[in-house]
Amino acid sequence: RSLMAVACLTCSAQERATGHLPSLDDACEGLKTYLAETADVYLPYRETQTVRRKSDKRQVSKSEAQYLFARKGDKRYFRWATDADLELEEKLYDGTLLVTRKVHKRWPKHPMALISRNPERNDFLNHYGSTAGFGRYFFQTPLADVLARRSKLTLLPRVATVRGSTCCVLDYEVCSTPKHEMHWRIHLAVDRGYAPVRYEVHGTGYGTDNAPLAVYEATRFAEGNAGTLYPVAIECTCVYPYAGKDEISQQTVTVDQGLFRCGEAVPVETFHMIFTPGTQITDENDGKRWGVSEDTPLSELGQGREP
Repeated sequence: RSLMAVACLTCSAQERATGHLPSLDDACEGLKTYLAETADVYLPYRETQTVRRKSDKRQVSKSEAQYLFARKGDKRYFRWATDADLELEEKLYDGTLLVTRKVHKRWPKHPMALISRNPERNDFLNHYGSTAGFGRYFFQTPLADVLARRSKLTLLPRVATVRGSTCCVLDYEVCSTPKHEMHWRIHLAVDRGYAPVRYEVHGTGYGTDNAPLAVYEATRFAEGNAGTLYPVAIECTCVYPYAGKDEISQQTVTVDQGLFRCGEAVPVETFHMIFTPGTQITDENDGKRWGVSEDTPLSELGQGREP
């Protein structure tokens, strides 16, 4: 069932135009369907982070990096370069093995790879968080996990408008203590198949006068299969506690739409890692180390290895 079909079943065009709220069940089902239809994706993107002082808006720091995230079925791939001394770092999960590979500028002839056979381990969430993973993650929490904690979810009794789209707002209680309370608010565009278009983090006890602690918003979408909408440009602004007390952190993520792919169009070769001669392999499970003397695909790694 397509996203637009779900939107039509749960909320008529007339109801959307008059700001009618869907039920909590309908909103959760719409988001669940959206997540299922946007699962397989190939996203090359650039991320820029700028930190400024609150007092005079003067820039404190700025960093940029290029990334690639891909998913197809149970396979995952992530690549990034963020440090001056690091030329390339990759992570690949092929459904069985989790591999981390690093190629340092200091040691160009000795790339390193770490292999884990623990299928429960998933290092991708440490790097693919809210900004780049917008629409599927809230910080490092998959939105599917948020939906699974139904007792923590409520539907706010109001509609919101985000960049022309009529939205319902899911409120998720993250924590509640005598000193601090934190909620995540997820704006779902009812007229766009319940695509997430805005995140807000609200908390008490942080001295922000009830203003959001963080705001993530999709500013541009690309259309994929069955009318699905993928966020391809995201802006984020964070204050304390997600930035320094006297600072504002701003991030932008921009996807290369010319290379963007989704669904069946995600290239399978993305998940075929080749280890070049000189690569030093460490098996996390038994602690053994060995090197490869010729181009070796992941499927053959370990055959005839030399500890």
